[in-house]
Amino acid sequence: PNPRALYACTRSERKLRRTHGTEVASGGASCSRCQTSCLSIVLVALLGVNACAAENFPTMLPVTETMSLATSNQWPDCSKSFYTGTIPTQLGLLVQVTEIQFGTDACTSFSGPIPTELGQLPAVQELLLIDNLLSETIPSELGELTNIAYSIGVARNSITGTIPTELGGLSSVAFSMDFYTNSISGAIPTELGSLSRIAFSLSLEENSITKPIPTELGKLSAMLYGIVGYNNLISGAIPSEVGMMSKIISGAYFDANSIGSIPTEIGRLKILDHSISFGENFIINIPTELGELTRISFGVYLNHNAISSSIPTELGQLVAITNVLQLGTNSIVGTMP
Repeated sequence: PNPRALYACTRSERKLRRTHGTEVASGGASCSRCQTSCLSIVLVALLGVNACAAENFPTMLPVTETMSLATSNQWPDCSKSFYTGTIPTQLGLLVQVTEIQFGTDACTSFSGPIPTELGQLPAVQELLLIDNLLSETIPSELGELTNIAYSIGVARNSITGTIPTELGGLSSVAFSMDFYTNSISGAIPTELGSLSRIAFSLSLEENSITKPIPTELGKLSAMLYGIVGYNNLISGAIPSEVGMMSKIISGAYFDANSIGSIPTEIGRLKILDHSISFGENFIINIPTELGELTRISFGVYLNHNAISSSIPTELGQLVAITNVLQLGTNSIVGTMP
């Protein structure tokens, strides 16, 4: 479809709602042949496969809720329809769309860059580009999606470059921000400390992120899962501000970095109930306060570090651990408490 036709589509919502009813206008009707929702048909048409839309519904349907190829009732059959190529820049014209989800679960494997035009979608509340073959850098224009209220994710791609500081302006994100498993480099922007509403996680693992963790991330005190940063090149000490993340219940994972020390404030994470991991770093200390994390039920990992002190007796308070207290490959002195 040409861009003008798509624009006309979004401008004709009221007319289509009157003509085809609220069920079609809200994406509730479906195409029996393709098993996709009406709103998915808009995306199918955009990608040049519009036979189903032409047979069952008008080609131009209102785009008010979702751009996901998966319906709310079932996953699509990706063996019949699987989309590759680049993400169409024309998506930037769909100014009423509120959700975009591309990935293997939605039958896509897009490659190439993330279009800057996606930053022109003022109504988008969730943007998930996870598990594709996207490359190049994250466009700073995504920082203009200030109505995102749930998640933004570009994980499991081949993205390079740094995390744009502009993403720190997405202060309405309330669930997660996912960058994991890419080739992202550089420092973690201090601006991400403004994402104080995130309630689940900031996932940065399996990249090439360098430099210390910014102290500003201590402001992310609403997170339940925490900052996940293993398999990077993070250096320096873990900031004492991590103790402000007192709502973390699942875990804290910083394996395989170049971290040098753990702050005593780690003992403030008192409701953390799964595991905490600092393996394969250059950590030199075991703070006694680690023994205050008495709800940990799975494990504490401090293996493959540079610890040369004795084991604090306070670790004996971690009686809920059912899996492992791992201290191997260090230079620990003294006797086992």
